Amino acid sequence: MASYKNFGNAFWHEHHTGANTPSQLSCIQCDPNNVERYFAQCKQFRLNGVMKPFWQDWALSDPANFLLPEPLHHWYHKFWDHDVQWCKNALSSQELDFHYSVLHPIVGMHHFKDGTTTLKQVTSQAQRGMQRYMIAVIGGAASRDVVTAIHALMDFQYLAQAPHITSIMQDKINAALLEFHNHKNAITEEGLQRGTESGSPLDHWLIPKLELMQSVALSISKLGAPMQWSADTTEHAHIEVIKEPASTMNKQSYDAQICHYLDHVERCQLFKTATRLGALNNTDHAHNHDDLEELATEAADVEYGETNKEDDEGEAAVILDDIWSPRWPVPNFFTVAEWLRTALHCSIPYPVRTFASRATALHLNYKPLLHTFLLIWYKVHLQQKSYHNSGSLQPVFTVNAQPPGCTWKYGHHDAAILQVDAHHEWPSSGLTGHAIVDVHLIMCPLSPKGMWQVWDDRFLVYVWQFNIVPQQQASVDRATGLHILKQMTHESGEFLGDIFPLDQIKSYAHLVPRFGEVADTQLMSTNSFHSAQSFWLNHYFDKDFYYALSL
Repeated sequence: MASYKNFGNAFWHEHHTGANTPSQLSCIQCDPNNVERYFAQCKQFRLNGVMKPFWQDWALSDPANFLLPEPLHHWYHKFWDHDVQWCKNALSSQELDFHYSVLHPIVGMHHFKDGTTTLKQVTSQAQRGMQRYMIAVIGGAASRDVVTAIHALMDFQYLAQAPHITSIMQDKINAALLEFHNHKNAITEEGLQRGTESGSPLDHWLIPKLELMQSVALSISKLGAPMQWSADTTEHAHIEVIKEPASTMNKQSYDAQICHYLDHVERCQLFKTATRLGALNNTDHAHNHDDLEELATEAADVEYGETNKEDDEGEAAVILDDIWSPRWPVPNFFTVAEWLRTALHCSIPYPVRTFASRATALHLNYKPLLHTFLLIWYKVHLQQKSYHNSGSLQPVFTVNAQPPGCTWKYGHHDAAILQVDAHHEWPSSGLTGHAIVDVHLIMCPLSPKGMWQVWDDRFLVYVWQFNIVPQQQASVDRATGLHILKQMTHESGEFLGDIFPLDQIKSYAHLVPRFGEVADTQLMSTNSFHSAQSFWLNHYFDKDFYYALSL
């Protein structure tokens, strides 16, 4: 069995089963009432002093089986406690913070405008946010072996968090962990593993969570995907029911004040429900078709937009769903697109601004800018179905295509995955048959009055394309596992642009500048996308994007 001295080993040790603990307890010849002596003898076996384990009478049970890997505490907290500290020591706190601060922001995701090392309170959400960018941030700045080791741990975590895990993925999980162990010595050799208090370099790997990671693949075979056992739900409940009420108090009589707070919250919700339901008898809730797309624009619950009915029961169900749904419900653009597709031609405005293509749905604002014979939009909302479950929807991403302005001197553009071969579908084909592009203009041409053109009522997009730079007989950089991109140019040096139908946009893509050992101090979050010469295609910004390019 593994002791603390073996935690850094690159192989799985024998299980510490439920039979081991009673066996060790039987070796302790001491009265448990003599607490000091009893604890001293327990310490020899590294026991915690509990005389009668709670599970000892449970038939056919074993802690080695039912105590499972827990993603929140075993992986996310390990990432903050160790991975982030290694990266900070490799780059310096100032350089790491600067890299994070100049990243191109993603609408709806955490942007670390002041860096990461000075955060006063690091929540699990902040840890997830850091993970999205870490590999691209350190790529080229830390040594290749260090980047390879941290990249392997990131692959391990992303693969192990998949909702459905096959035997092939289990092999990849084991391979990623082995890859880390093959390169981890670079971390200690460069002095990046340091004591929390002393700050001095350490040459050992006494990290219990590393040993726990060895059992992940085995536990998947027995009990399924680890994410179903995550503590996220209970932790979130603790925040809503304990932390948030406590933050409004005077630090006196916590139990009574928390119950009083929760009672008030419940009364407010019930009152809101009653007033909304009562209003059904006095208010016309019928929505016209323009309202449907407006609701989608506001990222409201699309089910509310579907209720163009005279049936009060349908309205009541919608209102209840609206009130008791999560704070930030995920809209369903696919439902809107299907409803508009099957509606009577004369009953909806054209061109339809919400439409779906296979696993991607796109939505444009209802009111565009009119420029002579061109309708122009500055952004498009994009939603995809889950990689592992087509019945599950992903949050909405926003692809910007704004012209230069006061804040964004060179314009606010986002990258996207664009389909160029109809025989290959995203996400099952990965990048095969697809290109990475920089979206510059979203438009719909209008014919002069009295004329009709083939491109009438067609949504188009003008883009600049990127080339994937080959890497030593591979398409990705070996250290980071990421694609390296450079913008395509004409012989004259001008960027290569082209126009495509908008529905060929299949996914948001996040690009990170290749900073090198020391980043250009002129970079900012508003110009890094324009000023960099080459980029990393950041696979890790979204788990479904990662699975599309990795499986």
